Amino acid sequence: MSHKLALWVDDVNVNVSALLVSDISMYDSRLSITSPILKVKSPGKSSYVTLTFTANSKDIPFDSVALGLSATTSVIPDGLYIVAYAVSPYDSTKITVQHFRVIILRDSILAKMSAILQCCDIDANAYNDLVYAYMLLQSAIYQAKKDNCILAYEFYQRAAKFVNLTCSVC
Repeated sequence: MSHKLALWVDDVNVNVSALLVSDISMYDSRLSITSPILKVKSPGKSSYVTLTFTANSKDIPFDSVALGLSATTSVIPDGLYIVAYAVSPYDSTKITVQHFRVIILRDSILAKMSAILQCCDIDANAYNDLVYAYMLLQSAIYQAKKDNCILAYEFYQRAAKFVNLTCSVC
């Protein structure tokens, strides 16, 4: 008998200024859920920020201020976010989730793809390059979920070359 912790971390597609966190854990009804702790380490940061979080919460948005990235709400950068969640007893009931945020680069690639598709004469080479960049981006997400963050960041950087964007250091 024990809790099985799980988190769902997602980007807010219409608002690049928030990161959504949902608790999708399976809690043992015979055990109490006490003192949940949620911590996030943002790209380029060396330490975690502790956030207010309640067990069983769904779609809780955390903005750049809550994540310790800025004094006022602003765009959250792409990169690797490490999310740690625990409930008491902390030594045995904890998880860590890696979320590779790519929303800024993804939106840039899709905007360029859309612009190409609106043209009467489609530039097949440019379009194929952007499809390749988009696939690199999806591969970066996949690699981060598989704990291969070095390859994830490499794929992100290769995709970024197609749209001249940069990423925060992971």
